[in-house]
Amino acid sequence: MKVWSRLYNLQLNVPFEDRKQKAPQSILDDCMYIKDHIRTLVLLIRNDIAQKYIEYLLWLDQTSEYLTTTYPIAMWWIKRKAEQQMYREAVGDYLHEEISKNWRR
Repeated sequence: MKVWSRLYNLQLNVPFEDRKQKAPQSILDDCMYIKDHIRTLVLLIRNDIAQKYIEYLLWLDQTSEYLTTTYPIAMWWIKRKAEQQMYREAVGDYLHEEISKNWRR
């Protein structure tokens, strides 16, 4: 999260098409590494914490406009994995989708 917050702070007030050019390559490399391995990295999260995070996301999805940036198919997969109690995997899918949508290689 720290690596991504650094990139986010760099991209503020920068047009979408210029984001990669404004960020140092080392930050981009770290962020892309995390994106490529996020589905494995989330397995290090305790399942009860992942469950709370997913339940919060699902609540937000139902009660606000906050998650309008998430693709509907991604939310469908997240809900399905939550039903199967695969909370860490659902967190990985959510984070991967959000990262992929905003930062293309």
